[in-house]
Amino acid sequence: MKTQKGLIAISGLIAFSFSEEKVNVILSNSNEVLECEVCHTSDSWNTILLDGFNHSDANYELIGQHANIKCKQCHTGQLIDEIHTFTIQDYACFDCHTDIHKNQFNLNPNCEKCHNYDEWSPSTFSIEEHTKTDFSLTGAHVATPCSKCHFKNKENYVVYTILNAKCNDCHDDVHNNQFRSNVYFCSDCHSTQNWNIDNFDHDKTQYPLDGEHFNVSCDKCHFSKSNQYVEFIVYKPIKHDCIDCHNLKDEG
Repeated sequence: MKTQKGLIAISGLIAFSFSEEKVNVILSNSNEVLECEVCHTSDSWNTILLDGFNHSDANYELIGQHANIKCKQCHTGQLIDEIHTFTIQDYACFDCHTDIHKNQFNLNPNCEKCHNYDEWSPSTFSIEEHTKTDFSLTGAHVATPCSKCHFKNKENYVVYTILNAKCNDCHDDVHNNQFRSNVYFCSDCHSTQNWNIDNFDHDKTQYPLDGEHFNVSCDKCHFSKSNQYVEFIVYKPIKHDCIDCHNLKDEG
């Protein structure tokens, strides 16, 4: 099999020695010399014997979907030396795959945290992994589909790096901005288990509850109110004078 003269040295993985008569492929990690017939046949140079070359010997084992792609999808070129340039040093996913996340993970581009070699989706990013982020999933958030929080922006890619996430970013403000100055602390009244008022301490307000007031239902003092946009319960300001709630004349 005649080839062009020359010597191509490929560092790290494979080297090719060109002569007038043949091309010797040398695996540098084992010093094994591979003849052309390991990969090619005499019927056609373009027929590649996939079983002839063990890709694991090149320090990059083909697993999952990678085992099904054609050699030329990774090893590109037109000339003989280009086609036989097999040295790929870093094996970064972005060398072959488009970064659909638009560089959101530039500080830690470890695709295997969310994806595997068998299929791109669904994501393998677990709830346990999510606890290592700035927003640990607890309560009802555990059962929330990822797409409810991570959705496409105006640039048409899904946003995963959410900074300073607030409850109002996902939840409607049913309180009609009564607590706008304290939007980070919905947990003063609510928990992630449910929307019920579980944590509120009335003693921290301007009107601590004592005596019979402690047994009064919330809706006896906090009434529903409507405006042109929403119906909401009034929590503040609330009048605190006795006559505001009690008919002193009827009560003697």
